[in-house]
Amino acid sequence: MHLLCLAYSQNWRVFNKNYRYNYSLQSENYTTIVIFADSVLTQGTDTIYSLNRIAARCDSCFFYYPEAGVEDTNYIIINQPQFMQKRIVYANNQYRLSDTGNYILPQFTSAGNMWVFNATGNITAQHIGSSIKNYFGVSDSVKTILLSTGDTILISKQLGIIKYPAKFGQHRYYILRGIENATSYDVFSLYGEKVPNYYDFFKLKPGVIQYYSTTSTWSGSQPQCYSYLYGRITAISSSITGTVISNSYIDDRKGCLGNCATGMWGSCIMSNPFTFPSVPVNSYTISNAGASSTNFFNHSLYNSYNNNLYIGMNDSSKVYVIKFGKTTNDHFFKTYGESCFSSHIQNNPIPNFQYSLVYHRSLQNNMVYYGKGDESAPFMTFGETFIEGYGQVNSFFPGFETLDYYCTSAIIDGADTLGDITIPNIITAVKNEEKSFSSFGPNPTKDIVTISFPFEVRENTGTIEVKDIYGKIVFQKTVNGGASSEQLNLQNLAQGIYFIDIKIPHFQKQYKVIKE
Repeated sequence: MHLLCLAYSQNWRVFNKNYRYNYSLQSENYTTIVIFADSVLTQGTDTIYSLNRIAARCDSCFFYYPEAGVEDTNYIIINQPQFMQKRIVYANNQYRLSDTGNYILPQFTSAGNMWVFNATGNITAQHIGSSIKNYFGVSDSVKTILLSTGDTILISKQLGIIKYPAKFGQHRYYILRGIENATSYDVFSLYGEKVPNYYDFFKLKPGVIQYYSTTSTWSGSQPQCYSYLYGRITAISSSITGTVISNSYIDDRKGCLGNCATGMWGSCIMSNPFTFPSVPVNSYTISNAGASSTNFFNHSLYNSYNNNLYIGMNDSSKVYVIKFGKTTNDHFFKTYGESCFSSHIQNNPIPNFQYSLVYHRSLQNNMVYYGKGDESAPFMTFGETFIEGYGQVNSFFPGFETLDYYCTSAIIDGADTLGDITIPNIITAVKNEEKSFSSFGPNPTKDIVTISFPFEVRENTGTIEVKDIYGKIVFQKTVNGGASSEQLNLQNLAQGIYFIDIKIPHFQKQYKVIKE
């Protein structure tokens, strides 16, 4: 199929096997549906396009494939069709969107023509008119099809389906956001919006400041290797040549950094974690740092699409669901699995985070997978998150006798602040950093104070001490490993000012609270 056609020709073709189509619901502001041909088969005069399929929530699976302790909303079923169904069959000058039923879109129609759109649902269609409209800067002939359900379908001669009902009779529609090449991820889309490539994610926005922490532990027959640090990256410049990114940035680091990646040698062991805040800050200027797909752990994530399945490493019985989204400041992201953004950041830059579970194959049906709540502790899941312009902000890879993770806790982008700065004593006079980033509250309080801990320390055991203004401990509490937050009840204390001392390995902080 060729995209270019003569205006007002009645030869509308709704699909091109060489392209990747990006859609979303009208209420969504980013691509959520990506459709392309997984394979093409010719049978006689029929051309069959098998479309990519997705994982979808299986709300009814609970009644047929129950697993102990699993809510019905935590089931997914794989290889599900999207709104253009599982197959598009082209035969006899018409397109048949085919699943359990057939949805007919003739290639040649004129205004006034009527036909059976879907026999099973007793839905008829009528071509009610054509007009010239502009999409993505392309002026094109567009026909309008009215269904007996009251829904409309818009088809552009050059671009294909522009508008299509999400469900018939509800007047909710998918709209075309852009078109890309199916076989390669180019720098630019053919038309409209494109899904960012891996190099789009890693083209760092100059002036952006990111706070992060990273941990690497290795053990085995040799002494344990342990690496741990907090850091702040300030992007200086970024450029792209073809698909190669060059970034320059300043990396302020604080902590104990060993070379665990080389194995058991070069160990870095902290003898007293409580002295960590006193470790000096070391600054490094990194110039022309390249970014390419060979640097990343999970290659399948770069060119993935929304609700695509990622098979667990070395274990095909476990899967993750890849998700697209937008941050609170409108940056596109891709993510799967465990993330330090899942539930541990108070000012969460990724709203409505979904599918953070690892899903296990049901024993009753190999098409059904289930998730059992938050399985992040004790480090059972993998995960990665990429945000356009900010790079890889989350990387979580536990393994046998091994743990590697990278977690961005806060991003400062001009007037936008995402997340919370929890890194002790590394804040130095940088623009927009003199704000108060509270990780406890409310303050003042009459009774309950909630303290949220950084993601990177939540597996550690420590103590919380509440002191009066004279430094006397009025009570203390043990923080058990695995806690992401702790509540203190000050109801029985007299009114006044108190100090709350947090003493957890790699996280020491004091808060002043007013008891009303």
